[in-house]
Amino acid sequence: MTEAAISILPEPADWLPLALPGSRNVDFKVYKADEARNTVVLKARFGKNGRMPRHSHHCYAIVYTISGHWDYDEGGFGPGCVAYEEIGNDHVPSS
Repeated sequence: MTEAAISILPEPADWLPLALPGSRNVDFKVYKADEARNTVVLKARFGKNGRMPRHSHHCYAIVYTISGHWDYDEGGFGPGCVAYEEIGNDHVPSS
């Protein structure tokens, strides 16, 4: 197995607040950021009435819901649900 084939990413220790205008009660952990591949692997946590600002992605985004419920323009998600976001999808995630 080569290094490029798989990466074991340990759980980052600290939750970081999402400090963007329009966000509230959202924290995240960054597992890996790869500028060359334009990818980020992260875990997000929404508090009560949490909200991210309206945004779109310049890459595909895959979101797996571990627990709780959250919504965005296209519908709601619960434990075990996966959201697959196309490039350019414009949305506002919230809890």
